[in-house]
Amino acid sequence: MASPATEIADRRYTMQEYLDIVETLEGKYEYVDGKLVDWRAMAGAAEPHALITANIIGEAREALKGKPCRVYLSDLILRIHRKSKYRFGDVVVVCGTTEFDPDDKSQARAVTNPKLIIEVMSPTSEGIDRGEKFTDYREIPSFEEYVLVSQREPAVESYRRQDDGTWVVSFINGLDAEVRLQSIDLTLSLREIFAGVTFPVPQAGVVTRADHPVTREAKVSKDR
Repeated sequence: MASPATEIADRRYTMQEYLDIVETLEGKYEYVDGKLVDWRAMAGAAEPHALITANIIGEAREALKGKPCRVYLSDLILRIHRKSKYRFGDVVVVCGTTEFDPDDKSQARAVTNPKLIIEVMSPTSEGIDRGEKFTDYREIPSFEEYVLVSQREPAVESYRRQDDGTWVVSFINGLDAEVRLQSIDLTLSLREIFAGVTFPVPQAGVVTRADHPVTREAKVSKDR
């Protein structure tokens, strides 16, 4: 018989309290500076989000067979170094030995060494995915690549950490385009990522980014 779900009190929790109750919570909650934050509300977990995430995991898992990397869905907790935060990513790839948070008594839930994190953005999560979450993830020493996937159109952004601490971003648009995940030596076509997804019909005469595959690069800010 399953244990009853833990009710969330309107108070601040310690990090250890969070780890002790996270599997008994009804729903999925991140830990942000003592507060429990509803992950599913931020993720906007509707059908396109679930389908795109499943497509990415399926393609990545097949391509990574026999390699020292493993792909995980959003149940894996990510410990943010030097901050009082635990996060969930939509898709996480860990290479080599999985390193668990020393505070995680189970040594099975919270990891500290993701290499690649992918977020499928929704209208409610896009601002957090681009801002607060990216800032948090950059505190993780092993973290090399961050990928943001749109639900509104076939568009992907890939942010790659450089040796000097700067990040280079590639903007990839159009179903005939491909995104190169350099951190795990894998190329995915946007047609595979968005397979089965129905996009809003554009107005007459309006050219969307689905019509012409485009890839652009730019340099973004340096790690602190």
